[in-house]
Amino acid sequence: MKYHYFVEGQCEKVFLKTLMFCDEELIKEGKIDIFNFVGEIFPSARATTIAKDTVVVIVFDADAGNPKLLKQNIDILNKRASSHIKDIVFVISINNFEEELVYSTNLKTINDMFKTKSISEFKTKLLRHDSLNAKLKEIEFDINKIWSRQVTTIYKDIKNCGYKIKKKK
Repeated sequence: MKYHYFVEGQCEKVFLKTLMFCDEELIKEGKIDIFNFVGEIFPSARATTIAKDTVVVIVFDADAGNPKLLKQNIDILNKRASSHIKDIVFVISINNFEEELVYSTNLKTINDMFKTKSISEFKTKLLRHDSLNAKLKEIEFDINKIWSRQVTTIYKDIKNCGYKIKKKK
């Protein structure tokens, strides 16, 4: 079975890649593309490029976006690629990626991770960090905590299925 992850931005892509290829291999390996399913229309033609027998994983923040747009994009996937898609899994960050990361570590704020002063500075440091896996160990990252909570915002009707991408140990 193949996994195809769609994430909102470059930070999420780097983070997922780290979780896939770290020594512990914390999540299931797969292709990672940047596409915001809650912020833009998924091109129908792109849906037809999804490989056969693929689990599509949509990673997004619960604090923004448009649930109607998400539904419309899921309809596009189901209409154009249903024969290729084995499952659609929603992995939701509460409220956003940075807060989800703080929740799953010993950090008090996201800026504590790299001793930064702003979210944009944090993102720059994250993207440039050459040993994110070591940093995650240092801040006591817990794979069981990330993406484990259910949403109470505009996406409350969507089940957060982060557990479906985590490797069982």
